[in-house]
Amino acid sequence: MIAKTFGVESSREVGHKKGQGSQGRAPSCRLKRPAKGCKLARMRPEDIRELRDAQPFVPFRICLTDGKSYDVPDRDFVMIARTVIDIGIASSPSSGVYDQIVRVSPLHIVRVENLQAAA
Repeated sequence: MIAKTFGVESSREVGHKKGQGSQGRAPSCRLKRPAKGCKLARMRPEDIRELRDAQPFVPFRICLTDGKSYDVPDRDFVMIARTVIDIGIASSPSSGVYDQIVRVSPLHIVRVENLQAAA
């Protein structure tokens, strides 16, 4: 699994069962304490844009400082602005229609990991 790490580990790496997460979401990510003298890197909107615009697109998960995580199954499920990232949440990702939109700050993104290898 390819991951961009910004001072966190996924719940899978700390012994939680696959698929466990709050309210049916993907497994959560939790912030781990950085080594002494080490600063947490900040996720830039450009980093998310690179993942969104990759050819071929590879679905990815965005993990936040509060432990929540959101899957991005298609490039149309994320909209990027300078200070916010909007993530579309759909009960059926194949429909391409969002049930809701979650707005997050790039400052709170601590990890992005690929969900599957490119086809």
